Amino acid sequence: MISAVCSAGMKAGHSEVGHMVRVGISGRIHDEARVVSIEFYLIPAGGIEALRDRIASQLDITGKWAEENGAFIGHAKAYIRWGENEAIALSNTGGETESRGSQPPEVPPSLADIGVTVIAFGIGLEAVEERLKGFASAVVGQYGEYCVFEHEHEHH
Repeated sequence: MISAVCSAGMKAGHSEVGHMVRVGISGRIHDEARVVSIEFYLIPAGGIEALRDRIASQLDITGKWAEENGAFIGHAKAYIRWGENEAIALSNTGGETESRGSQPPEVPPSLADIGVTVIAFGIGLEAVEERLKGFASAVVGQYGEYCVFEHEHEHH
């Protein structure tokens, strides 16, 4: 397992570094597909709705990134889970990201579990991994936090 710090994640207007968020990342090659997943936990201070919007934006950016790099996203999906059985699923297969699931709570939960998986074609595994590191850094950085990646490769 390899760990690497992803972003400085400074709090806006402060000189201190935010809290570390551990991000699990795994990538594998399956036939012609590059399958990369990340998972992390975050305190969603701005609420689940704001977190959902940030993740949807990053899914949209990932689609544009693939197009700019001559790749094709077969599927990009994410989830946000909190509480006992509350969850939102987000999905993008081209076009706008769709979301479905639980209604975001009025009071932000103390912790949210976030997972993202991208299935890409026509691009290297490392490039997709780097894009998802950027995805996590952008989401986590919005909270003034920074990430450390715990990485494992699987090649099939």
